[in-house]
Amino acid sequence: MILSTIALAIILASLKWLGLPPSRIYDAMPYLTLGLLVYSTFEACRQLQNVYDIRLRGAPPGEQNHRHRR
Repeated sequence: MILSTIALAIILASLKWLGLPPSRIYDAMPYLTLGLLVYSTFEACRQLQNVYDIRLRGAPPGEQNHRHRR
């Protein structure tokens, strides 16, 4: 999440450096924040799926038989 926030700050700084008016940057903020939230949620779910070996319906047959050995 910290890295994503830094990336968002870099994007905003580059938009400002490119000369985009502040009103346009403020208009883009909700969309950039939504993108950050969606990406962070996807990444968290992906990591949880790897850690807890969560099986999803419709996965390939080989995936269903996969088990972690501890």
